Amino acid sequence: MSRIMKEINFGTLIATIVIFIMGYVAVNAEDRGKEMRDIFPYGVHIGFSFKLDGCGRPYKNDAELKEAVERVCKDLKNHHMSAAMVANCRVKDIDLWLAAAEKHGIKLFFQGGGFPMFIRAGKQLDENKETVKTFWKNMAEKYKNNKTLLAWSLTEERPPDEKLAVFLAEIVKMMAGIDPDHPAFVIDNKAPAGELYARILKPRIVCTDRYPFFLPHIW
Repeated sequence: MSRIMKEINFGTLIATIVIFIMGYVAVNAEDRGKEMRDIFPYGVHIGFSFKLDGCGRPYKNDAELKEAVERVCKDLKNHHMSAAMVANCRVKDIDLWLAAAEKHGIKLFFQGGGFPMFIRAGKQLDENKETVKTFWKNMAEKYKNNKTLLAWSLTEERPPDEKLAVFLAEIVKMMAGIDPDHPAFVIDNKAPAGELYARILKPRIVCTDRYPFFLPHIW
């Protein structure tokens, strides 16, 4: 693993090698009688900062940012990876990522870096639920035919919150009705939250990813 990471020069991105096992693809294909997608993603989680490059220097312009995204997607392909989860992504940069990823045969998950794309409990959500619903409705409609997109992450590592879980379930159901090929999902890092969200969201697939370098008491 250390040898592989030394070979990969992401420059503007921080990446950790992970394996994405897309069980939902098989379920979706079986349910709708379609052929399974020819993909078993092996890729990276990308903690993306649109403000700073790998040396902590602000990007000069959008052209520099575009070049960085292109370089990363090309690097993924050169290292025989087929997928990446882009975290902390601005809405305005989604099309940039999709274009570069399509060019190099990479599939993408997206997670937003702020409201309304990243959903967290609090006053901002309580006062703007319709804004969040409209945002995700538009995203589902806009990208429902995109073959480079794999899925959307709505939020990550939230504490157990039944009120938030109910709202997330509404978003997941709404998006599935518009675009069943690109599921919305929630990432949890503690069992109590995972149990709550699984019970209320009723996902078709539940996966675990136990980081070996975390203390076992989180589970």
